[in-house]
Amino acid sequence: MFKYFSILCVLLMLVTITSFAARDEATVQAIWTFDEGDAADTSGKNVSGNLVGEPEVVDGIVGKALMFDGEDDGVKLPDSNGLNTGGPFTNRTIAAFFKCTDVSITDHKQTIFEEGGRTRGFVVNVFDGQVYVGAWNRAEYQWAGAWPSAVVDSDRWYHIASVCNKCGSPRQVYHDMGIAQRTTPATLK
Repeated sequence: MFKYFSILCVLLMLVTITSFAARDEATVQAIWTFDEGDAADTSGKNVSGNLVGEPEVVDGIVGKALMFDGEDDGVKLPDSNGLNTGGPFTNRTIAAFFKCTDVSITDHKQTIFEEGGRTRGFVVNVFDGQVYVGAWNRAEYQWAGAWPSAVVDSDRWYHIASVCNKCGSPRQVYHDMGIAQRTTPATLK
C-alpha cells in the first residue's frame, strides 16, 4: 500500500531552540526524546504520547529514535492546554530531527508533525524530495499561511525548527532547515 519509509524523530518540542541552544524551561510545553523507546514527556509537564503500531527503536543522531513503517506507526499525543486546546497560540515553535529512507515518495506525504485542521494548524511533511513546513490561522488572522520548503536527501539526518511569531503575518514565520551533524553542531544553517 505505502512504500516503506522511516521518519526518525529524536527531539520534538514546542520551544525556540537549535539542537545545542539553551531553552527557556518555563516556556517548554513538551519534550519527547524517544530515548527509552516510548513517547514519554521529559519536560515534567506530563504530556506523554502513546505509540501507535509497532515503531522500531533505532540509534538516532543523539540517543535513540523511532523508525516508522509508513503504514500504521506513529505517536498519538494527548490533548494539552499548552499544546493544542488552550489556544489560539500566537507564538509557536516546532523542532525535530528527522531522517527518511526514501524522500522521493509521491503517493502520500511523510508526516513529521501535524496539528490542527482547516481553521488553524502547523505541519511538517516530506514529499517528493522536499520538506514542507506549513502554518496557517484563518480564524483570528484570516491568514492562509506560509509553506516554505527545502530540498532533502534520503538517508540523511536533518534538523528543522519552525518558528511562528505572532502567527498571522507571513513575514513573521521563520524556518531553520539544515543538516544536523554530530561533530560540528555549529554548522546548522
